[in-house]
Amino acid sequence: MTTDETDIDPPHSNLVIPEMPDKYMETLQADWTDSGQPDITIVETIAVATNRDPLEMAPLNASIDVDALNALLTRETPDSHTPVQVSFTYEETGTQVTVRSDGQVIVSLDDESNGR
Repeated sequence: MTTDETDIDPPHSNLVIPEMPDKYMETLQADWTDSGQPDITIVETIAVATNRDPLEMAPLNASIDVDALNALLTRETPDSHTPVQVSFTYEETGTQVTVRSDGQVIVSLDDESNGR
């Protein structure tokens, strides 16, 4: 395993994928603050991590209320400096997703999540 990193430039997020030539990644991180839409970045990150076309994946709404998630993470209130973290399982792949109000998206795979 190498420590080199490969930059991927999807349309709405900044993903940095560790290079792992012999197997899929176990964890992938992204930042949703560039797009301002956590749900878009979550779908893109799951798609990259599981080697799937995001347009052919089950809607994120099947796993979590997307409107509530976006509202919770992007809210502007006097206490909005208090960090928020939400974790859930994307049902189609069993992928574990953690998303934070500071912009961090973490997608964690198990051996079965990537179809191998």
